[in-house]
Amino acid sequence: ARVEEMAQRFTFCPVDVQIGAEELPTDVKRCFLAVIGEALTNTARHSNATRAGVRVREFPGFYQLAVTDNGTSVGASKGDGMGLRNIEDRVNLLGGTFTVNRQAGFHIFVTIPKKGENA
Repeated sequence: ARVEEMAQRFTFCPVDVQIGAEELPTDVKRCFLAVIGEALTNTARHSNATRAGVRVREFPGFYQLAVTDNGTSVGASKGDGMGLRNIEDRVNLLGGTFTVNRQAGFHIFVTIPKKGENA
């Protein structure tokens, strides 16, 4: 519900939301919400995107988040900014991986391994 709310409040461009996960653990949920917020903020500040997407998926051993847009960078520096470093730090705290792809838009991918008996 929070992701849908964030997407509706985002007025820069339409955001397609796809949620393919049941209830996420609180730490994963907080991480994903922070990543989505930062990614959409970056889209509005540094991109000429006309659409964006948020996809949350659950697999047997991990949770996955993808936030994408179809824009080109119009105002961002060539390096990774504080926001991307903050995302990476949050993901690393949960033992996950974080990658960025800048081909045909801007794409953030986060994978967080499951813990405990469901992993």
